[in-house]
Amino acid sequence: MIKLRSREQQKLERLNLVPIMDAVFIFIFFLLFSAQFIELVLLEAEAPVVSNISTPSELDEEPLNLNIKIYDGRLELYTGIVPTMQFKVYLEDSSALTRLKERLIKFRKNNPKDDELIISPQPSTSYNQVIKVIEASQTIPKGQRLQIFKNGKQEILRKIYSKIVLEPLEK
Repeated sequence: MIKLRSREQQKLERLNLVPIMDAVFIFIFFLLFSAQFIELVLLEAEAPVVSNISTPSELDEEPLNLNIKIYDGRLELYTGIVPTMQFKVYLEDSSALTRLKERLIKFRKNNPKDDELIISPQPSTSYNQVIKVIEASQTIPKGQRLQIFKNGKQEILRKIYSKIVLEPLEK
């Protein structure tokens, strides 16, 4: 025998979504409070410049080829196609980055056409240390103006070196 359902049984029961919604809101609340928020830093860096000059003998004068090598506990500043150490500073010294900045400003004034700097950190160098060196090589100290004469015209620079290339330190 076939049983017919009554009208009350034929009506669909509504789902109670309140407990599910409560659980989702509590989950979102705990997710937001357990998340770690980090501060992102933006570095202005350009891609390396590729030129069509094949040999250094074609150049009018030797490029500065400024290179900062970051070792464990020290910075070394090299110049020239055949690298020659010009400056060495130990990072334990609190004025190390200030002295590096002063030396970079001096190189920039003496070589106004060279606006490129290579930074070569060791793989074990901390990210913060690399960022500090990049910042020291770009920012001009407050209250100072960096003026250079380029192609017979005076320029006021906003950065010491604006073209910075990162390359790994060769062992």
